[in-house]
Amino acid sequence: MQVTANGTNVASTTGQSKQTEQMGQTSAKKFLEFMEKTPEEMLFDSFLKKNNLTQEQFDRLSLEDREELLKQFKEEIMNKKA
Repeated sequence: MQVTANGTNVASTTGQSKQTEQMGQTSAKKFLEFMEKTPEEMLFDSFLKKNNLTQEQFDRLSLEDREELLKQFKEEIMNKKA
């Protein structure tokens, strides 16, 4: 059954409204998660992005690979301070 009002498919606009609302909630959640991060976490996220990695991918790396990346991260931080 198709419900229309003034020539507009009401079911369609209702579905779009719910989708838009969900997108807004997702965006707000991501923003709040971002704002809760410490400056160090933001820097590390930026470092991971520069190296084409997500936190989840980093977590799955071998211990040796994680240590190497952390060493690179520390070197970059030290170079920025200098």
